[in-house]
Amino acid sequence: MPKDDQLLPTSRVAKMLGVDTRTVHRLTTNGHLPSAYKVPGATGTYLFDPVVVDMYLRQKAARDAA
Repeated sequence: MPKDDQLLPTSRVAKMLGVDTRTVHRLTTNGHLPSAYKVPGATGTYLFDPVVVDMYLRQKAARDAA
């Protein structure tokens, strides 16, 4: 697992995926995009491992190409 300063916040992941932050939350809640950590609190952001996000992007590209 990367260090905390290497984790990506929800907003950055949303930009990488070209979606809204709510979509990233939905993907995480539905188990499609696992987060590494959630900041405590009702409005705490999810933090993501860059390797996991890259793997998700590659799998999405493969599905879209099929």
